[in-house]
Formats: sequence, C-alpha cells, structure tokens
Amino acid sequence: MIKTAEELSLFIDHTVRANETAQAKEFLARSASDRQALLLTSEYYTNLPEVSDEALLAIKPLRKRRGLGLFVLETASHHYLAISDSDEARILGEYQVEDLPAELLAHFGFKDNAAFKADCPEAATLSDLRAFTSRGHCPVCGVAEGEIHLLGCPVEICPWCDGQLTRCNCRFEQLGVEEIDEERLEMFEDLLEAKGRIPYSREQSPAYPGTSAGLDQG
Repeated sequence: MIKTAEELSLFIDHTVRANETAQAKEFLARSASDRQALLLTSEYYTNLPEVSDEALLAIKPLRKRRGLGLFVLETASHHYLAISDSDEARILGEYQVEDLPAELLAHFGFKDNAAFKADCPEAATLSDLRAFTSRGHCPVCGVAEGEIHLLGCPVEICPWCDGQLTRCNCRFEQLGVEEIDEERLEMFEDLLEAKGRIPYSREQSPAYPGTSAGLDQG
C-alpha cells in the first residue's frame, strides 16, 4: 500500500541507519511528487530486504510493458529488482541474481531467465526515474512524449470518452461484451487504432471514467 511522504519519513527514522537518514529523506523529498516513485519507496521501507537498514538512493526503470514495470532500487551497497504497476509494488530480490517467475518472463518477452539476465545492463548505466520522467516520458509505461502508450497503461486517455482508458466502459461498449479475453483485446486494439489513439503528453490527466457517449454526468 502506498504511504504518504510523512509516513515514510517516520519509517526512515526507525529503520535506516543513522548516518544515512539525511540521504534517505533527501531522496524522499525529491521523489514525493511522483506516484510511481512513492509506490516503490513505500514498498522498500515497509518491506525492507532482509537485514537491510540502508537508505534508498535511486529508482531506475529497467523495462515496461502494458502498464507493468521492472525497476532497480539502489542503495549504497545493493541493487534490488522490483516490479510495479500504477497501484502496487513488490521487491523481487537482488538485481541480476533473482530469477523472474515464468509468467513475468512471458509478459516481458523473455524465453527464460538466462535471456532476461543477459538483457539486464549494469545498474550504473540505467537512468534515474526522475531523469527519465523529466525528459518527457510517461511515468507508467515509459513511452516518450508524442508516442502512443503501451496498451494497458493507466495514463492513456480514451479517444471515445476522454476518460481513463483502463477504467472506462468504452472497451466493453465498443465490443458489445461484458468480459474481454486475449482475442477480444486484440480486436479492441484494432478499434483503438481505427478511432485514433491519443499519444502521451505531459499534460495528460485522465478524467473520471465514463462511456463512449461522453463522460458520465452527476
């Protein structure tokens, strides 16, 4: 569960070694306005890796697909692999050591863990999340400004109702169904392309989900 910056500051006071507390709070202050960073920071401090009392110093995006991202959490002496969507985050283990479960390998397009680890660059070469988003990338799916979101990104705006594409009812209405399987998802993607998907821009702030006739009115 995501914590507020104030709650995390208290966690830092009680869990981080004294000589790194200031660094931990400095990073928290820089990251507090970024929901993705706050989710990952919350996961780190509320579920600290075993025997760790180090400050979290950086969050680095590794790979994103369909609203799900892999991140590297950096401390003074460790790098942890974490996974997160727009609602929750989880630390998987040591970066370049921990194996991914089969379903995550499939999701991110790797045939096995050997292929995944071969594709993982040294943590020092990865960009910090703040630098990544400040260059005009979607904070969730990682596409650049002007590019189309990865399907499933919660930031993408619905071209029918101007609401949040992952939460509005338009996908069901356009397909005339109540549930969507993989085949229907591909059909919906075709409908999206035909309608005209809305590229990412830094000003995007999806409205409350509505219907394809327009946003629901109170």
